[in-house]
Amino acid sequence: MSKLGKLFLRFVVTPVVCIVAYYFVISFALEITYLIYRDSYRDHDSITYVLVGIIGLIFCLIWMILSRKFIGTGLRFGKGRPEDWSLPLLGALGLLGVCSLYFMILGQFNSPAIEKSMQEYNTMMEIKEKGSFELFASLLSSCLLIPILEEALFRGIVLEGMLKEAPAIFGILFSGVWFGVMHYQLVQIGYAVLAGMVLGLIYYVTENLLISIAAHVIFNFLGSGLYEIVTVPNEVTYILHALEYSAIIVFAVVIAFLLYNKIKRKKSEAKPSEEEPQVENDL
Repeated sequence: MSKLGKLFLRFVVTPVVCIVAYYFVISFALEITYLIYRDSYRDHDSITYVLVGIIGLIFCLIWMILSRKFIGTGLRFGKGRPEDWSLPLLGALGLLGVCSLYFMILGQFNSPAIEKSMQEYNTMMEIKEKGSFELFASLLSSCLLIPILEEALFRGIVLEGMLKEAPAIFGILFSGVWFGVMHYQLVQIGYAVLAGMVLGLIYYVTENLLISIAAHVIFNFLGSGLYEIVTVPNEVTYILHALEYSAIIVFAVVIAFLLYNKIKRKKSEAKPSEEEPQVENDL
């Protein structure tokens, strides 16, 4: 396959297939929810997304087994270096800070389209009264199963494929854009693109899907799950916002340090291969 063909496969075909597969799983889960309850899925969306997570992860597991058998590659997991494990919390807090700034900036635009989209988003994210089982299902799906599934798809498959064919900056940028497109709601697309880029950067630096999954889990929990469990006082919200804004700077410093180490490590690994031809010539 030509270089252009490989780029098209990695940057267009693979993300589109992952998004289509994701929504196929959602449709399938909706059908199962309807068969169980025989009424509107909106009353049981927590159960639906638990099913989405479980079914989606089963498909990912099948893909991983087949990929290892026929291609020799799979999802990249590992213990991670000690310094890598600072990134999930820092990345999640920093990303929440970026999202807060994003909504503040969005609120400055007097656009009917943006206002309508904001109303749709607020309705979608509105915290509903849930029984114990529904609350557990909601937290299980939004703060564990869905983050694992989305990281497997968009970092483990989409971004990993892009990194094989193009410089990292393009892979991180375009995988973030596709991650945003997958969320489809106008307001949500904006911060999902930013989230996809930050999570992609974490994955690129650590080369470990567990780290980006942990960051995604913390981000979802602090951004929505926490507010389903408890009523957060305004004073605590202000403190959280202060931590989030501070984390943007700290995360930037830490990620820059890890990027520098990664580049230095790559150069040192490349040196022996560069010296080998010279040794052979001397002989």
